[in-house]
Amino acid sequence: MLKKIHLDSFALKLVAILTMTIDHIGFALGSYYGFRNGNISMTIDIFRSIGRIAFPLFCFMICEGAIHTKNFKKYILRMGIMAFLILLADLALNFLPIFQGIGMDTMESINIYIDLILGAVAVYCLMNKKIYIKLLSLLPLLYSIVCHIFAVYETMHPSTTIWVIPFFLRPEYGFFGILLCISFYLCYLIKGIWFKNESEKAGVPEEAIKNEDTERLVINLFSIMALLVCVSIYYVTLYYIDPIELNVVPPTYSVFAGAFILFYNGKRGYNRKWFQYGCYLYYPVHILIIFGIFELISLI
Repeated sequence: MLKKIHLDSFALKLVAILTMTIDHIGFALGSYYGFRNGNISMTIDIFRSIGRIAFPLFCFMICEGAIHTKNFKKYILRMGIMAFLILLADLALNFLPIFQGIGMDTMESINIYIDLILGAVAVYCLMNKKIYIKLLSLLPLLYSIVCHIFAVYETMHPSTTIWVIPFFLRPEYGFFGILLCISFYLCYLIKGIWFKNESEKAGVPEEAIKNEDTERLVINLFSIMALLVCVSIYYVTLYYIDPIELNVVPPTYSVFAGAFILFYNGKRGYNRKWFQYGCYLYYPVHILIIFGIFELISLI
C-alpha cells in the first residue's frame, strides 16, 4: 500500500487549482444565468460540488508549507501581498460604478488568502515552544468565528451590514479554513503519540516500526479523520445557524479531498519560481478571466 503513495505537493496544487477553477466556472454560470435556472442548475451543482475538493487541499498545503518553510516571514509576506491586491479588487468590484451589475458584486469576501494567512499564522504559533505563543493560535480561530457570526447575522437580516469587521477583511469560509489548518497540524502531534503507544505495545523501539513512508501514511490517515471531523462541525454549524449557505453549496463534498491527501508522499516535487509565484497569481487572474468571458458573452 505504501508504494501507492505518490502524489507530491506539486500534484496536490494542480488538483486544487483545477477543482477551484471548475467551482468558479460554476459560480459564474449561476451569477449570470441564475443558480435555479432549470436548464443549467444541474451543471452548476456538479461544478460547485467538484469545487469543494479545492479548499481543504489548499489548507492542507498551507499547513505543510508553514511547517516546512525555511523563512516563514517571506512565506507569509507573499500571501499578504496577494491578499492586499485581492482586497483592492474586492473593493473595486463592490463600490466602483463601472463594475455594478457584474455577477460578482455580492458584498461578500472573495479573498481566500485571508483564510490561508490566518491558518498559516495559527500553525506557526502552535509550532512555537513557548506556551503563550501557542495560545496565540487561538486568536485567528476566534477572529474567524466572530466573522462567521457576523456573516450569519447579516444573512438573516439582509438590510443590516456590520462594519466593525467589514466583509473584505473576513475569511471567505468563516472558521472552517482555520480549523482545518490547526487540525492538520495537530495530526503531526498525534502521529508521535500513536507511534509511541504502538512501540510500547509491541515492546520494540519506535525506530523499528516507523520509517519515512509509514510516518507519512499515518499523518495522512489522521489528516483524513481530521477533515471528516472539521467538515462535520462545519456542516452542523451551517445546519443550525446558516441553513441558507448549507443549501447553496453543501460542504460534505469536501471530504473527497481526503482521497488525494491519502496518497500524498510529503515531497515538494516540481517547484520552479514561475510555478511558485504563478500559484499565488492564479487565484485573482483566473477569476478575472472567467468573469471577463461571461461579461463579454452577456454583451453579445
